Amino acid sequence: MSSSSTRAARHLRSLASITGVLRGSSSPGSHPREATDSISELPLDILIEILSQLHPGAILRLSRTTKSFRRFIMNRTLARASVWVPALKAVNRLPPCPEHIPEPRYVYVMFCEALCDVSMDGGITVSLRNV
Repeated sequence: MSSSSTRAARHLRSLASITGVLRGSSSPGSHPREATDSISELPLDILIEILSQLHPGAILRLSRTTKSFRRFIMNRTLARASVWVPALKAVNRLPPCPEHIPEPRYVYVMFCEALCDVSMDGGITVSLRNV
């Protein structure tokens, strides 16, 4: 078997393990950590394409799995244009991210944190705090 076909087979196995983790299933005997380790072996262009197809909240949660993912996903120059902007555009009726707020912070506010409180008098208080 040539090195390119071996490499292609390895990437196909990696993709299969990624989809299992993202769907919440795993093969018997495998651990999510093993699958995330194989994600980091993917070529950069394939990884970017996969991440850009995910929901922004899922990307943010995925960034918390390993240090290497966090460094990559939170990289303002590389990941902004290739991962965050396409993922945010794919969400219907989502207001655009303000230019002065980094995309990961905007995603945290929009999808990961409850920021509305219902007061005793029936009014709704909406507040943004520094996250």
